[in-house]
Amino acid sequence: MKTRSLTTDRARGPWRNPVFRIALLGFGLLLIIALLGDLRTAMRGRQAERERLAALNRPEALRLGVSDRRYEDPQGRFALTLPEPWLRLDGKQAEPYAVIFQGPKDIEIRVLVTDLPHDRFDLLLAQIRGRELELDLQMNIRTVDFLGRPAVERYSRLPRSGVYALDFLVGHTAHHVLVSIPLPDFDGLLPVAKEILQTYEAPAGRRWTPPPDSGEEAPPTEDGKTKAISPSP
Repeated sequence: MKTRSLTTDRARGPWRNPVFRIALLGFGLLLIIALLGDLRTAMRGRQAERERLAALNRPEALRLGVSDRRYEDPQGRFALTLPEPWLRLDGKQAEPYAVIFQGPKDIEIRVLVTDLPHDRFDLLLAQIRGRELELDLQMNIRTVDFLGRPAVERYSRLPRSGVYALDFLVGHTAHHVLVSIPLPDFDGLLPVAKEILQTYEAPAGRRWTPPPDSGEEAPPTEDGKTKAISPSP
């Protein structure tokens, strides 16, 4: 009569158990299903990304009024209306900005909102000029009227991109809007970005409408003040 080794039985025991083999087979099937699910999710994500990129290449991505989308800051500090295909980054993806919008041809519009201990535009202008000197960067600073408020306008051409910025105050809150466009397209696409900026609301829900005058814009000044234009007689 043969006697099987106890060690051999113990080593082979779990594999000879049909319940164990069925459980192992089930685990393998679940693993395959999970992998297939991840693959389908990844493929859908890539397809969605391709569709978004294709949408950015359509002409309406550069024009307001065709299919627009309004973004409102969760804290109600600002809102902006953009063509529907533009992409949005917020949260950690946008830090230190509140939000970043990405449009066709690598246009970007970034918004930063900061609380200040003062509400003086002349101090804001002085801080920006000081920062320009500190960075030794020519930003072509001037004061303009933006949606009925005095604002600091800046622009510069960097090696690979052109940047355009607006800074203004709403009470003790400073709004900084930065536009970045690849240098070869800067002159052609900056008017597109400026048209979008004309939809800016600060705070959200407060749209600026020009007064019923001659329709002229206030000319820029260099002293931090906006020159008023009287209505035509």
